[in-house]
Amino acid sequence: MLDFEISSHNALRRVFPQTILKGCFYHLSQSFWRKIQMNAPTLSRYREDGDFVITAKMILAICFVPIPDICFAFEQLLFSDFFVNDAEILNCLSDYFEDFYIGRILRLNTRRPPLFPHSLWNCYDATINNNGRTNNWVEAWHNGFVRFINCHHPDIFKFLEFLKSSQNLNEVKITQLQSGMVVSVERNRYKDHNQRLANICNTHRREKIIGYLRNIAYNITI
Repeated sequence: MLDFEISSHNALRRVFPQTILKGCFYHLSQSFWRKIQMNAPTLSRYREDGDFVITAKMILAICFVPIPDICFAFEQLLFSDFFVNDAEILNCLSDYFEDFYIGRILRLNTRRPPLFPHSLWNCYDATINNNGRTNNWVEAWHNGFVRFINCHHPDIFKFLEFLKSSQNLNEVKITQLQSGMVVSVERNRYKDHNQRLANICNTHRREKIIGYLRNIAYNITI
């Protein structure tokens, strides 16, 4: 799992051609938020209108639609009444999402491949199967490493000290697991949040896609 840097994707595919790449939902949502910030009228409306917030996040909620229904969901959203009514202020977001993640419509109602393929950023299966959608845990490890090292250019001895400390901690956790102890418990609020999203994903019906996107939008943050 990684962010949306094309150069990183190409390098990984070149060195590890069998690797399945998955994009980090957190990084995608942050890119979406930056797009909101780049348009003053959109940002102003986003800050002042709670209903508009949900409408905007319904674009991002397409990440939680099964891959075969992604284009259908996007098209249904664009033609929904509330989206049409605010088209002028939402176009900057829908155009961005279509160019990078959906793919523009070509002749005969086909779509060109998006910059980032659907399989890279789709979260539906990961949510249903309780798999990770972000690489935040990697960043958390990195932050812990930085705090331990406490300098910009550590020497090899400082690095080895960190590795020894990490190994000691892992051995304690292994011993706890072998003795039947619970090593760590996912924070309740994260666990509950993930379960809510999974429950919503399990209700997906093509004929009720707008309500589905709205329910997802209520449960994601950007």
